[in-house]
Amino acid sequence: MSYQVIARKWRPQTFEEVTGQEAITRTLQNSIQMQRLHHAFIFSGPRGCGKTTTARILAKAINCFEGLSAKPCGNCSSCQEITAGNAIDVLEIDAASNTGVDNVRDVIINTIAINPARDRCKIFIIDEVHMLSISAFNALLKTLEEPPKHIVFILATTELHKLPQTILSRCQHFEFKTIAAEAIAKRLRIIADAESIAISDDALMMIAFAGQGSMRDAQSAFDQVISFAGTEITESDIRSALGIINQQVLADFTLAVANRNEEKLIRLVSDITATGYDLRQFCRDLMVHFRNLLMLKTVGYDQEILPIMKSELASYKEQAEYFSNQDLVRFFNLLANLEQEIKTSTQPRFHLEIGLIKLAQLTKLQSLEEIVFWLKALEEKIINGQPANQISQTFSNINKEVRPTEPISRSLNIPTISTPTSPLKPVENVTDITSKLPISKTKKAPVKDSPIQGFKNATQVESETTKANKPIEINETKPNIIESITENITAPKVVTGDPIELIKKELEERRKWMLLSALEQGALELVDDTLKINFNQKAKVSQQMINSKENRETLLDAAKTALGRILKIEAKIAGDSKEENLEEQKKQQLLKQASEHPLVDAFVRTFKGELVSVEIEELQGKKEKK
Repeated sequence: MSYQVIARKWRPQTFEEVTGQEAITRTLQNSIQMQRLHHAFIFSGPRGCGKTTTARILAKAINCFEGLSAKPCGNCSSCQEITAGNAIDVLEIDAASNTGVDNVRDVIINTIAINPARDRCKIFIIDEVHMLSISAFNALLKTLEEPPKHIVFILATTELHKLPQTILSRCQHFEFKTIAAEAIAKRLRIIADAESIAISDDALMMIAFAGQGSMRDAQSAFDQVISFAGTEITESDIRSALGIINQQVLADFTLAVANRNEEKLIRLVSDITATGYDLRQFCRDLMVHFRNLLMLKTVGYDQEILPIMKSELASYKEQAEYFSNQDLVRFFNLLANLEQEIKTSTQPRFHLEIGLIKLAQLTKLQSLEEIVFWLKALEEKIINGQPANQISQTFSNINKEVRPTEPISRSLNIPTISTPTSPLKPVENVTDITSKLPISKTKKAPVKDSPIQGFKNATQVESETTKANKPIEINETKPNIIESITENITAPKVVTGDPIELIKKELEERRKWMLLSALEQGALELVDDTLKINFNQKAKVSQQMINSKENRETLLDAAKTALGRILKIEAKIAGDSKEENLEEQKKQQLLKQASEHPLVDAFVRTFKGELVSVEIEELQGKKEKK
């Protein structure tokens, strides 16, 4: 075949033509000019960013017939052979195919003592060097550290972390980076003009984004598009050839999510399924789309961060206004989990449909500032004596009210939360809520006593001079919204069933099997707010387990969750009567007397033992025998 692909035909032949790696090429050029070349290099970085290309250019600079030069001539036989890849003194070795130590010995170690056949140096370019075995690396160590003067090593790898530190310490390391989309697009423009390809700058930028920082990938994609569309290429041709989803489809999904139009979402999923588009890839594209909306709201338009074209910027800005930053973060997390579910699912379409419905439901969540705004507005309307039916009508039109002119977090002295850009949503059933509120008996309260202060009612604005330090008169028939909310929150939990069984069930749900087993060893009784647990003499271990700090806290928390109130716990050994206490005191007294006896004390210290108990009955029996 005479055709040569764009990636090979347009491979850079000089340091100046290498795109996006200016710091590396400049360092190498200066090293050549100052004749301070190292004997071993490591070129690391992602695929398609110029590692092997730079290695070949460096080899030409070293072996050019015109002498050691940062600008090789490219016309001599050495330069031409290196460009073609068949130079006798420049060996390109694929480490993925030659991983063993025997390959390293045969190709490198046994040949380094031989002088170059024609050129100035013998150069070994080892691609994907991380694929070599440990034995092969060990065989290279001494050669890399002290090679002959005519030997130069250039090691290229995409996975630097797999190289041993002993290799890294013997080489000069250059880290190649991904290439910016704008730089790739400029290089593609040079190629398109030279190849007489009619294509717009936005279309070239789309191909550059498809390369994801790799010049070789972008050039291969460009080759593919040319094969599909010919010499006149449009943006739709690029989407069809590369399988890039149309931005209008993503915009339709975004609008359906913003409007909570679940029927539209299902029909859109049906459409992309009918076109044969991979649903997992679509989930990734939608995830990237919401990420781009978030970046646009956060940092503005920057092509280094946002892989979107200028022609799409207006559409993106319009879509970004539908959601708050918090909404977009939730969307991204949900889609990331959904993509993993689709990966392992036998019914990816069903997972995608349900996931998108969840996505639409997420927009119903309200931010903290909106909730505070509603509560404050509702409190002021009730304080001002507005009837419940009028409050309901007012909140049904809340979208038309004026938003606060300053962040609520500033007036409340709470951490700042970014104000959502989505419009306020009406509160439902306000009449039912206000009809159930208890009546406050408070007669007067200054503004500073309210936990929410310094906030102006959007519908009743007064001048600062007439409103300063003015107390608010509260009639007996006007309920205080904050007190009513507190009473509703602290209302006791209604418990149905045996409380003991409810506590045990809660422990089962928490999978506290050891604690539950210890609890069942005793007799449980709930007296007022005290959970009494009586153990027999054989269950002392269970009683000690219950009385441990960690287990007591777990049991108290489980009881609070199950019963809705805080209990006290008493775990004792049953039968602790006065007689038993006297007998225990008597045993402790005898134990003390025995430990103070000189013979017992000497015996314990000699054998490093411990006095545990005194057998009273045996001592009395011995006395009777005597």
